[in-house]
Amino acid sequence: MKIAEIFSQKEDFIAGNGVTKDEVLRAESELGLSFSEEYKEYLMTFGLAMFDGHELTGLGRIERLNVILVTQQMRARFKDIPLDWYVIEDAGIDNIVIWQDSKGKIFFNNQEVYDSFSAYISDM
Repeated sequence: MKIAEIFSQKEDFIAGNGVTKDEVLRAESELGLSFSEEYKEYLMTFGLAMFDGHELTGLGRIERLNVILVTQQMRARFKDIPLDWYVIEDAGIDNIVIWQDSKGKIFFNNQEVYDSFSAYISDM
């Protein structure tokens, strides 16, 4: 199932307008990594998204959800995180941070919890 289809089934879904491939490439360059293919699709389709109490990082006008800034902040806080990981969701409570690696796997507290962005979104 495509990312857009998964999100369309979520309650209270709000999203941006998406970003260009060049904007995605600039973000990857700034973080020194490659986003997973699904996350790139998400960024180019929506930019960022919120639904049912979840606020996902992305690229857009909401600074506190900017994947670059949030990942940089969390890297400074959690020194043991691999450099090919980026934040897809910061719950803002109890140090709950959801990460994704460049291969697409999703992690919580250094434990792999999902094998893809779509699996994570589908399960929420």
